[in-house]
Amino acid sequence: MKKKLTFDNRIIKKYIPILVALITCIMVFGLFGLSAMADTEEDLNEANEKAEQARTEQAAIMEELAVKQAEYDEIAAEMEALQVDIDNKQGEIDLKEEEIGEMRTSIDHQKGGLGTRLRNMYKSGSVGVFDVLLDSKNFTEFVSNLGLVQRIYESDQKTLSELEKKCKDLEDALAELEIAKSELNASMSSLESVQAEVEVAKADLQESIDKYQALIDEYEAEAARLAAILEEERAELQRQLEEAAAAAAAAEAARLAAEEEAAAEVEIPYEEVYENFERSNNSGFVWPASGPVTSFYGYRDPEDTFGIGSTDHEGIDIGVGYGAPVYAARSGYVSSATGWSGGYGLAVYLIHDDGFSTVYGHNSDLAVSPGEYVEQGQVIAYAGSTGNSTGVHVHFEIRVNGVPVDPLGYL
Repeated sequence: MKKKLTFDNRIIKKYIPILVALITCIMVFGLFGLSAMADTEEDLNEANEKAEQARTEQAAIMEELAVKQAEYDEIAAEMEALQVDIDNKQGEIDLKEEEIGEMRTSIDHQKGGLGTRLRNMYKSGSVGVFDVLLDSKNFTEFVSNLGLVQRIYESDQKTLSELEKKCKDLEDALAELEIAKSELNASMSSLESVQAEVEVAKADLQESIDKYQALIDEYEAEAARLAAILEEERAELQRQLEEAAAAAAAAEAARLAAEEEAAAEVEIPYEEVYENFERSNNSGFVWPASGPVTSFYGYRDPEDTFGIGSTDHEGIDIGVGYGAPVYAARSGYVSSATGWSGGYGLAVYLIHDDGFSTVYGHNSDLAVSPGEYVEQGQVIAYAGSTGNSTGVHVHFEIRVNGVPVDPLGYL
C-alpha cells in the first residue's frame, strides 16, 4: 500500500500562534499609529487652515490700508498745493501792505510839504490869498502871485487826492487778499481734519494687520510643531512596523525551516508522483512550480488546515519560498476571473484548448492580466500566502470542462 504524504502538524502548529501574534501586533501597531497620525494630521490641517484664513483676512485689511494710504497721500498733495497758494497769498498781502505803507508815507510827505508851505507863508506874513495879493507891488505881480498860489494849491490837492485813491485801492485789494487767505486757511483746516480722520483709520487698520500677523505667527508655529510631531510619529510607526515585519519574517523563516525539516523526515512518494512522467509529457502540462507536494487532491483532515482550508481539496499544494516564480502549466489565455478570488487570494485562471483550464492560487503578486495569451512555462505570478492559506505555497488545479480533476494525473 502506498504511503500517504503527511507532515508533523505539531511543528507547524507551533509557529502558527507566533505568526498570528505577530500579525496582530503589526495590525495593532498600525491601527494605533495610524490613529495617532490621523489625529496629529487633522490638528496640523486645522492649524494650516486657520493660518491661511488669517492670511486671507489680513490681505483684505492690507488692501483697505492701501486705499486709505492713497487717500492720505492725495490729501497730503492737496494740502501741499494749498500751502503754496496760502504762501503766495501771504506774499501778495505782504507786498500790498508794503505798498500801502509806502503810499501812506507819500501822503504824509505830501501833507507835510503843504503844511510847510503854509507855515512859510504864515511866517512871512502872507497867510492867505489876500496877503499874497496885497503884497504884490503892481497888478502884474498880483496876477502872477494869484496864479502861482492857485496852481500850488490845485497841484497839492490833486496829488493828495490821487494818493488817497491809490491808498484806498490798495487797502481794498489787501482786504480781498485777506479774505482769500482766510478761505484758503479754512480749506486747509478742513483737509487737516480729514487727514486726521484718515490717519486714525490707518492706525486702526495697521493694528488689525498686526493682530492678524500675531495670529499667523502663532498658527504657523503650531503647524511647525505638529509637523515635527507627525514626522516623529511616522518614524516611530515605521520603526515599529519594521521590527514587527522583521520578527514576522524570522518566524516565517523558522516555520519554513520547520516544514522543510518535517518534509525531510517523512517519506514522500516521489515515485508515485513522477511514475507517469512519459504520460505527463504527452498530456501537455508541466509543473507550475519547483517544490514538494505538501497537500494532495481530495479529502483532507480539517486539522491539517487549522480550519481555514477546504476539506475537499480540488487541487494540490506545492511548497515553495515566498516570491518564487509560478509558471503557466500550459499555453492559453488569462481568464477575466484572474485577480482577487476569495479564499484563493490572488489567483490566476488560464483557459486552454480541449476544455482544459488551470488555477494558480494564494499568490503574493500577479504577472499577467485578463485577456493576455501566455506561453507554457511563462512566469504568470509569484508565490505567497494570500486568501485562506496556512503558509506560503502554490495551490494548483486542473479542470476539465470546469470540473476539478487530480493534477497528478496530468503532470
